[in-house]
Amino acid sequence: MQVVSWAVVVAIGINALGYREVLGIAIGDSVSAGFWTGLLAALC
Repeated sequence: MQVVSWAVVVAIGINALGYREVLGIAIGDSVSAGFWTGLLAALC
């Protein structure tokens, strides 16, 4: 058995009614600048 470490980021926003909404989820092997760039680009 092999243990692998992954980074999971969930982007959550607040809508006009005050409710939370999941905007996106990203899973990667590290939380690097490229990881954040990809997440933010996917939200647009």
